[in-house]
Amino acid sequence: MKTLTLALAGTALVGALATSAVAGDCSFSGFYLGAQLGAGTTNTEVKGTTDIAAVDVAEKNKFAGTGVVGGLHVGYGKHFPNRFYMGLEAYGNLSGNKETHTTGDSNRKVERNNAFGAKLRPGFVFGNALVYGVVGVESASFKYSASNNDAANTGSNNGRRTGIPVGLGAAFHATDHVILGVEATHTFYNSRTVTLSNAGGSLKFQSQATDFFARASYKW
Repeated sequence: MKTLTLALAGTALVGALATSAVAGDCSFSGFYLGAQLGAGTTNTEVKGTTDIAAVDVAEKNKFAGTGVVGGLHVGYGKHFPNRFYMGLEAYGNLSGNKETHTTGDSNRKVERNNAFGAKLRPGFVFGNALVYGVVGVESASFKYSASNNDAANTGSNNGRRTGIPVGLGAAFHATDHVILGVEATHTFYNSRTVTLSNAGGSLKFQSQATDFFARASYKW
């Protein structure tokens, strides 16, 4: 949560600087295509029971994996006369978020590999600057794995997870067609349970992700 707070604070600061340096009115209406690059942190809570020496042991721990996140986006936005803005954007990202958490003979691993989704971007235009919110839906590829005591007592769950991203962004016209900006989002993903084979036990993996991007777009 601290990462999200810092990312949102940075985004708000960029937005404040952009709106304080207004150089005429620019329209944000139109189709646009661009790329984003930044950093992301996948925060995961693991809880459940594992079998240690034929005894069920309760487990609860948290860990985070940080890495580079980047991809492409395409969208359309409408800049209304009263400064209100509404946009719809589709995007895809590749992610390097992964971490292995080891305690004694126990290993827990989470990987977030890629994601695609769509989001609404409601906001307000101030001269050549746009400050907006983010809410959408995302599908991300995750790999959860766990092992305990010995190689036979393992489990994994791979596949796509649905997430709800929310966040804040700021952008400004560098030229009539080139738009630069920053965006911070926090995504809540549905949980998955990994069942350990052999001796038994099951663990619930609940993941969230915080991403901070620098963005560049070309608008028609």
